[in-house]
Amino acid sequence: MVIGCSIFAWVKLRKPDKAQEVFNSEFKNIENIRKNLSEIFEKDLSTKEADELAKNYKKICEIKDDNEYAEKLFEQLKKDYGFKNSHIKLSIENFNSANAPDWTASHTDLGYLVRISRINGKLADRESLFDSLFHELKHHKQFETAIATDKSAFEDALAHKKLKEYTKKQINSNGGEEAVINWLKEQSRPYLQPEFDRIEREIGQLPKDSPRYKKGLEYINAKRNYIQESEIVTRNKEYKNNILEVEAYRAGELAKEIFGWLKG
Repeated sequence: MVIGCSIFAWVKLRKPDKAQEVFNSEFKNIENIRKNLSEIFEKDLSTKEADELAKNYKKICEIKDDNEYAEKLFEQLKKDYGFKNSHIKLSIENFNSANAPDWTASHTDLGYLVRISRINGKLADRESLFDSLFHELKHHKQFETAIATDKSAFEDALAHKKLKEYTKKQINSNGGEEAVINWLKEQSRPYLQPEFDRIEREIGQLPKDSPRYKKGLEYINAKRNYIQESEIVTRNKEYKNNILEVEAYRAGELAKEIFGWLKG
């Protein structure tokens, strides 16, 4: 787990002003909740704004049905991360103990799905799901930023990441690296295009002198150099040090703290 100073250096967290200090909240740790949410969502939230978000999460956490809990939290986080109109969907997938994956949730590279694993008919515990959905939807925010930075470069990065799954023999027998890259782009475009179109409408091209644009370039490079999923265990340190995972694990850790503070 990579924990440290806020990676969102351009987000200047405010000190509580007088109006905030007299704000009555049911959450005794509201100032800590505000700081965590401000870092996660890359916004300088007021105490009142943080309190409203915390109330939403607490209400969702009180839902008894596990599937409904996951679905409501997913939709709330889409809104809170700033992409409520995204085409990304939640898929709750069934496994048994013999073929269970080692993840609670995962975000697809093509940005159209977040998968949640249900093992032997049971989802993970509430805290783990809370942490995991904050983590995975942080990846979708990175995905959005990368596309708004340079969608062609991001598409190329995805194809190069996928290319690592093929042997040299397979690549050569299919026309060489360039031909395979072009084919991979063609295969991924139908999945990417809805988000390309949405991001073009809602964000457009990020200014090249903006902090978010510079971060987008980091994301594109990080995705291009991302290790294969099959190597996560053997190259775990490299995996955890990738900026995409540094940020997502940080979001999950901050969310886990919030989950505990929602109780009082």
